[in-house]
Order: sequence, then structure tokens, then C-alpha cells
Amino acid sequence: MQLFAQRALGVRELSPPVVNLKRLYQEQTRAQEPILVLISPGSDVSQELQELAHQVVGPTNYVQVAMGQGQSQYALQQLRECAVKGMWLCLKNLHLVIAW
Repeated sequence: MQLFAQRALGVRELSPPVVNLKRLYQEQTRAQEPILVLISPGSDVSQELQELAHQVVGPTNYVQVAMGQGQSQYALQQLRECAVKGMWLCLKNLHLVIAW
């Protein structure tokens, strides 16, 4: 089944490679563009992202918002503030905010 899927999709591996956020940041990002990280159940890169943010922009310039009930307005406020001040913002669980 795995071989069939690999051939049908034209890929060598079905499992994506492990993402190195530091290398991704250094080699493939621009300050004007956000990074969207989609993860599968059971994985969480927020700790790695937080550590990278602390190294790059400092702990006071990194904000995390866990989306859910009542967080949309706060998240939008943080998004605006972070964009103006050059801070990093991590919005977690975006699937909980269907309207976005």
C-alpha cells in the first residue's frame, strides 16, 4: 500500500521531513511574510518556535495566543500590535476559529 501511494503521488517518502525552524527562518523567510505551520495531531512545534523567537527577537517580543472562545478580538489586537512593533505572534489552534 505504501509503495502504491508513493508512486501515485510521485514522492519518495510519505512522511514529511522534520522541519528545522531555525534553518527555515534563516533560509526561506522574509520579514514581510508570515509563516504558516500546519501540524498533524500529536505534534507541537510551539516550544521550538518559542526558543527560536527568544534567540532572534527576545522573550518580550514574542506572543502566543491559544485560539478558542473569546480569543478572536484579542488575537486581532495582538496581530496588529506585533505587526507594528516587529514582534512575533504564534496563533495556536486556528481550526477553532472557523470565521477566520
